[in-house]
Amino acid sequence: MIQRLIGLLVLLAIFCTGFGHASGKPKTQHGTENLQQGETPPTGTMPTPQLNTYFRTFKTDHLGQIFMSGALNIEAFNKVNIEIIQWPRVPVNMTVLCNMGKITGQTLAQTVGQFPLESAAQIHTFDVVGPEFSVVLTGGPAETDVPLQAWVFLSKGSPQQAHTPPIGSTVAPQLITYFRTFRTDHLGQISMSGILNIEAFSKVDIEIAQWPQAPVNMTVLCNMGKITGQTLAQNVGHFPLGTAAQIHTFDVVGPEFVVVLTGGPPDTEVSLQAWVFLH
Repeated sequence: MIQRLIGLLVLLAIFCTGFGHASGKPKTQHGTENLQQGETPPTGTMPTPQLNTYFRTFKTDHLGQIFMSGALNIEAFNKVNIEIIQWPRVPVNMTVLCNMGKITGQTLAQTVGQFPLESAAQIHTFDVVGPEFSVVLTGGPAETDVPLQAWVFLSKGSPQQAHTPPIGSTVAPQLITYFRTFRTDHLGQISMSGILNIEAFSKVDIEIAQWPQAPVNMTVLCNMGKITGQTLAQNVGHFPLGTAAQIHTFDVVGPEFVVVLTGGPPDTEVSLQAWVFLH
């Protein structure tokens, strides 16, 4: 009798403890799964850099405004870069407003940058301090066509400003070397690097020298922006070609990068030692 009573008690204990966690996952008192909440995001959650282009003619509304970009979701990025010009040039005076904050639905936003619409190419960069971003042009004449060339590049920016990415989500650093003799074209130019896609990186480093030394005076131009297809780019650095070794570093504020040498004699051989490091 005592043995049967002990057996019933053991069976009752198994029922009480065994079926409370039938799924094999720990539960809270409310029955929801108690998932691990770490700061490291799961693999593949880091966003791909995003390029939005606006190469077309816009018409101002009855108040002389152009809502160029609409509301862009930027919450997954660290940097917003924009370049915009009138092209072909038209005599329209307008102001470019860059707004950030809550723009869709119930709105509350701040103007983080404003500048006149011109024909000079300049890249403007903003830290992401809100979930949405929009570009609005104001102050123009009503119901008027305004041709624009513009792009907005959303990127992760400097790695010091981002959380540590998950394993396998970052792009491997890329080294491109140019240790050879180039020939200038009929205008005395050398398109050394070709167009490099840099949108997945944060920094561009370049070192270039004449070697062996040749008495050729040329200027090195480093351009960044939208360079393939419909183009709109800015010269982010220029310096004389010499024999002294110096590394030049640029933050990535656009999707593409190119190195061009200008000012040399036409159809002339120029020996170069150079590299570009993307990381």
